[in-house]
Amino acid sequence: MNNFSNSTGWLSLFTTATYRGYGIGREILSAGKDFFRKYGTEYIGLDSVAEQRVTYERRGFYRD
Repeated sequence: MNNFSNSTGWLSLFTTATYRGYGIGREILSAGKDFFRKYGTEYIGLDSVAEQRVTYERRGFYRD
């Protein structure tokens, strides 16, 4: 996780196929969002793959 001076934080989250479907990614994403809220981050960007776009949209992210 990175938090930059322009109030933007970036998350990178990748889980291997072996661990998908157990809610691990959801928990990591939640912890990352909590971290950024704690430090006053206004925007959270994602470094992810296109196949996960729908997953992140379900979690409240949108493509700008």
